[in-house]
Amino acid sequence: MDGPGTALNILMNEKESLHGKPVYELIVTLAHDAGLAGATLTRGFLSYGPLGHFHDADIEVMMGELPVSILIVDTSEKIAGFLPSLEGIVGNGLVQTWDVNIELYRHNSVPGGHE
Repeated sequence: MDGPGTALNILMNEKESLHGKPVYELIVTLAHDAGLAGATLTRGFLSYGPLGHFHDADIEVMMGELPVSILIVDTSEKIAGFLPSLEGIVGNGLVQTWDVNIELYRHNSVPGGHE
């Protein structure tokens, strides 16, 4: 999967939930089920959003209100096909995409991949 692709990033608060499950978990599961190349969830240490309130890991780690980012990179077609599934899931957050050039993607099951 080297060459042109699309990056998809979803930014939200880790406390966002739907049907009793964290939204970030639902998104990663949906990405897996859709056959996307992979998804990485990272937790932010410091952020602010449209209301201008700061979210600081020193304070909010106990409250479960840290910002999270889900990054997914795949072919433009696969990302475009996945985007509609986020409509009913992402309530408060930001969904962004941008063009990328996938320089190298290797996996154990791909010839030439490393263990």
